[in-house]
Order: sequence, then C-alpha cells, then structure tokens
Amino acid sequence: MLWEMVKIGIPAGLQGTIFSISNVLIQSSVNSFGSDVMAGNSAASNIEGFIYAAMNSIYNTALTFTGQNVGAKKYNRINRILGICLLTVFTIGFGMGMVALLFGRQLLGIYVPHDDEVIKYGLIRLNIITKTYFLCGMMDVMVGMIRGMGKSFMPMLVSIIGVCGIRISWIFLVFAKNRDLAMLYISYPVSWLVTFAIHFLTYFFIKKRVAEKENALEIQPV
Repeated sequence: MLWEMVKIGIPAGLQGTIFSISNVLIQSSVNSFGSDVMAGNSAASNIEGFIYAAMNSIYNTALTFTGQNVGAKKYNRINRILGICLLTVFTIGFGMGMVALLFGRQLLGIYVPHDDEVIKYGLIRLNIITKTYFLCGMMDVMVGMIRGMGKSFMPMLVSIIGVCGIRISWIFLVFAKNRDLAMLYISYPVSWLVTFAIHFLTYFFIKKRVAEKENALEIQPV
C-alpha cells in the first residue's frame, strides 16, 4: 500500500516542482518589460487564481470518482465521469473567465487603484488567459482521471513535456523573435491545448489497459 501511494504521490509532486522552471522563465520575460507590466501581470494572476481554484475542485472530483469506480470495477461509468467533469470545468472556466474579462478593469482596480498604465497591461493578460482558461481546467481533469486509475507517472511525463517543454520552446523560439507581451501570454493556451489533447488520447489507452488487467486477474484459476 505504501508503494502504491509513493507511485502516485511522488510523480505528482515532481510535476509541480518542474512546472516552476517554465513559470520562472515566463516571469523573467515579463519582468524584462518593466515595473508596470510586472504589476499588471501580478494583479491579473491574482484574479485568475479565483478561477483556477474553482476549476481545481473539478480535478479533485474527477480523481476521486474515478478512483472509487475503478476500485469497484465499474469501468462503464468512467467515460461518463469524464464527460460530466469536462462539461462542468468548461462551464466554470469559461463562465468565470468571461465575468473576469467583462469586469477586468474594475477587478484590476482593486489591486492597483488609479493606475491606468498598470491596468492596461493587466488587461492584456486577462484578454488572453480568461478566454482560454477553461483549457487549463480540462487539462487538469484529464490528469485527475488518469491518476484516479492509479497511473501517475504518465500524466507527469506528458505534462512536463507538453506544458514545460512547449512554454520553454516558445520563449526561446517564438517570443525571442517577436518580443511582444501578448505573444508571451499566448504560450499558456497553446501549452494547455496540446497537453490536453495528448492526455485525452493517453486516457483511453490507459483505461483499456486497466480494464484488461483486472479482467485477466478475475479469470485466473485459484
């Protein structure tokens, strides 16, 4: 039981740690634009944090319900859990994102009152991130589904390559040739979309393998 916990827990922890590398590089790129951009980026990130917290609850839901049904060998329910969680996280992410964008100036004004320049830069980030933030939630739901089936190394590997790899490559290949703030922020939805797609394909492969393994154990002679 300890080994099973370690197999799931350590990859999840390593994933969060390695994510910090790409985030440091993005933050460094943001800092190169000056203090106003840094302040606007920070304020926008705080607003996005509320959306992420709501979407992350669906990740935990996907993980919990999938784990329960895998344990009960109710594999026919797992695809339905996936569909419900993806629809829910899309609704939350897109809905809250649009509200944040609609009232972006007022929300940013809470953090940086009477500073139109900082608010302007914060709106650049909100305009890109909030419209596509549901992709981050959908990506996380796929991770929760796969971890719920007892597989943690694969989503860690896919997330590191898909999120960190794409963002780092984007900074050095795309952003380096076009040093525009919006171009830097586009790396977020691109990495979310690609990683979600890979997780989506991986999910069906792993689900099939888990079901086949359980069926093989059931028919073994005693």
